[in-house]
Amino acid sequence: LGNAGDIYAGQEEVMYQAQANHYGQFTDPWNVNRNVENPYELDFTEDGEIQPIPANKSEVAAVPVVNFTIDFGTLGVVNEFVPLDLNLSLRGCLADEDPAEAARSGVRSWAASWVCTGLIHIFLLMV
Repeated sequence: LGNAGDIYAGQEEVMYQAQANHYGQFTDPWNVNRNVENPYELDFTEDGEIQPIPANKSEVAAVPVVNFTIDFGTLGVVNEFVPLDLNLSLRGCLADEDPAEAARSGVRSWAASWVCTGLIHIFLLMV
């Protein structure tokens, strides 16, 4: 959600800035020939014309900037999380373990596979 950061917590509307341009206008022949319009087209210009990207980076500052507000319809909240302390130090491999030792403590390999699977699931949930 666009209003879920610390500085937007408790706000329903957030102001953004963009270069004054015409965004989302179809220019490909297939859509143009069929007179299809993009329902998400945004026109932030005064004349409706697409402004070319300046060739020189120093000219970008001359492009006008517009402010626009998005109403998210709900108050922004900051997600709660518990910070993790990761131990990234190198460790031995269970495959290098003495087979007799591994047989005596069968729980060790079982537990290692479950911990590894759990960490993968946690990582995937965070992404």
